[in-house]
Amino acid sequence: MSDLPFTLDQLRILKAIASEGSFKRAADSLYVSQPAVSLQVQN
Repeated sequence: MSDLPFTLDQLRILKAIASEGSFKRAADSLYVSQPAVSLQVQN
């Protein structure tokens, strides 16, 4: 399972960004900060 390029959290964040249309709204919907979302996308 460690061969996967993404973690489950990263996939959830990417889905939220696509659904919500912005990093800020994605962060709000996931109850995390916008910088936390940005960091997950960078990694």
